[in-house]
Amino acid sequence: MRYGMPNLLVFLATVLSASAPCGADVTPEQRRQLSQSRDQIVEAGRLYQQRQYRQSGELVAQVQARLEELAQGGDRELLNTIAVLYPSLEKAHALLELEGVDLPPLKTPGATPVGVATPPRPALPGRPPLPPEPAAGTVSFAGQVAPVLVAKCGGCHVTAARGDFRMENYAALMSGPDGRAVVAPGRPEDSRFMQLIDEGDMPRGDVKLTAAEVTLLRQWIAQGARFDGTDPRQPLAQLAARAAVLTATPEQLSADRVQRAGEIWRLGMPDISPQTLDTDNFHLVGSVSAEQLSEVGRLAEAQLPKIAALLRVSQGQPLFKGRMTLFVFDQRYDYGEFGQMVEKREIPKHWPGHWKNDTVDVYAALLLPRADAYGLDVLLAQQVASAYVAGLGDVPGWLADGVGRAAAARLGGSDPRVQQWQQRLGTALAAMSSPDDFMAGKLPPELAEVAAFSFVLHLMGDARLFQQLLEAVRSGEAVAAAFTRLYRGTPAQVAAAWAVRAARKSGTSRPPGR
Repeated sequence: MRYGMPNLLVFLATVLSASAPCGADVTPEQRRQLSQSRDQIVEAGRLYQQRQYRQSGELVAQVQARLEELAQGGDRELLNTIAVLYPSLEKAHALLELEGVDLPPLKTPGATPVGVATPPRPALPGRPPLPPEPAAGTVSFAGQVAPVLVAKCGGCHVTAARGDFRMENYAALMSGPDGRAVVAPGRPEDSRFMQLIDEGDMPRGDVKLTAAEVTLLRQWIAQGARFDGTDPRQPLAQLAARAAVLTATPEQLSADRVQRAGEIWRLGMPDISPQTLDTDNFHLVGSVSAEQLSEVGRLAEAQLPKIAALLRVSQGQPLFKGRMTLFVFDQRYDYGEFGQMVEKREIPKHWPGHWKNDTVDVYAALLLPRADAYGLDVLLAQQVASAYVAGLGDVPGWLADGVGRAAAARLGGSDPRVQQWQQRLGTALAAMSSPDDFMAGKLPPELAEVAAFSFVLHLMGDARLFQQLLEAVRSGEAVAAAFTRLYRGTPAQVAAAWAVRAARKSGTSRPPGR
């Protein structure tokens, strides 16, 4: 999908949740400039929404320059206050670079120096003096703070809500009850959140924070209460689960996914006892015979080295950390019920399979073919390749889906489904008013899939450049930035050139947007 309104709302939510009051050491003039910076970031978001990308970028650059100037020689309070705005600028950079806007490199100002203990802090009324701030490394909200909040505060404020304080995600935690901030970035001693913990009022009941957990929370706030995920409105339970995946061993992850697969199956197919099978790289669960499940496992294993070679995965490196689950069905009704009960959606009738990779759940759901309707090996290649690419990072859906279909074409070009995609390209182009409609969700799924397939094949025409894109994403670079840098244009701009070629090849009278 193309970046659009949902990303803009995340961008603005970060700004609003970051607007904590400035510290006492910040001068009135500095407060005025910080307030002006917040207003300009919100205005940049409004211009982005109106597709005035150049003007939005100019405002972001102005804010960036002002904050860098303020940071020069700034004290601890000012640097911490400035640092709170930087997640908004990072999100703005990612969105605008996707639209081809060049911005100066973003230099995050230092927040609380890591490894330096501050003097003892004032005591709370009626309480002994609090210890100095801990001297340690940077605390990760996703990997360290979120798991503590889910485990110790989840029953009242995360997965359920008591009173008016909700912290089901980072944005809610930072906005506080009724917009009254309880976390003061850089100042744990002034944070109502820490005061309630230090006074013993929270958490209530038998659940207690350990001394190490209290120290961790205090240190996170002292370092600026930064968010290190991709979406500040992502549920904390999901954020913590994804972070846990990154630290788990492949063996632990495989065991967890086997258990999770059983839970998913019982949710989708409560009345059917499944066949199960483990291969080296897959856990299979299905309403099919043991022989059929074994054949699916054999074909899936056979596709892995082919996909690895096609996508230039380093030799000896597995495509997935831990096994991928394959849910296999022999009846379309059961496949449809899986979508309804597990994913809460209607499975498109033309789909014989689909994939999911949100880091925690990595699976494909497959419908066994009738006669020669399509090749099971080609279908497996498609789903596995898409799931692999989706797991590289924050990859847009059109890219992951397009790579899977391109892999299917490269490994099984005579497959009936691949031929149908090729034949329908002209219909897809004729339905588009702009070359990037398939990225923006402006086409029916069956046509958007065909366009994404053709576009990714176009990108893969330069194998060296496409490989550099995958390598950049594997190394952690944002897709938008890597794409624009390598292809010297945003996906929408490159799609314009693709559409001209695709229209000529398919015999369409004119390309979209002409």
